[in-house]
Amino acid sequence: MESLIERLSATVTLLLGTLQDNPSTVGLLGLVLVATVIDIALHRIPNVLTVGGVLLGLILQSWLQGWSGLLDGLGGVATGFFMYLPLYAFGWMGAGDVKLMAAVGSFLGWPDSLLAVALGTGIGSELRRPLGIAMVGGLLLSQALTLYTTPVIYIFFDNLAQRFARKPHPSEPGSEPQAGSQPQPAGPA
Repeated sequence: MESLIERLSATVTLLLGTLQDNPSTVGLLGLVLVATVIDIALHRIPNVLTVGGVLLGLILQSWLQGWSGLLDGLGGVATGFFMYLPLYAFGWMGAGDVKLMAAVGSFLGWPDSLLAVALGTGIGSELRRPLGIAMVGGLLLSQALTLYTTPVIYIFFDNLAQRFARKPHPSEPGSEPQAGSQPQPAGPA
């Protein structure tokens, strides 16, 4: 019994330390917990909660990361909304759930919201998981190609340009005399 209490205490301490370091996590957990309770009780998620969640997520993103955070949050809103919109269109998910995922995306930002889609479970996950995995895999592949192949191609073309560069004639200004050649007299001879 003491071991269980010690584990719970350590888990709570770790969780509180994490929440203290990242205020957007506190906002996200609060939003999801309130939405869960309301959804269970009323079978709907009010617009005030989802729109307020989007605004709070965008405010926190811009406060913590500046303009790039705001753009990241807007990308997360679009990702969360459009990845779950087909599930609403097929009738597998309510509109409030789709808007809630847009709010969650505003807290996570676009790369992490893609990861949430790829790792998500539940109704419709068999349809959106392959798309999420393909998008995350595409991002990782493009990052690897950018980091590894671009410098190699740049070095190749730089070496190629140096090899075929036109060498200046010795009489042109700025050229240095080659070893073993006689210096040219200055002026007319």
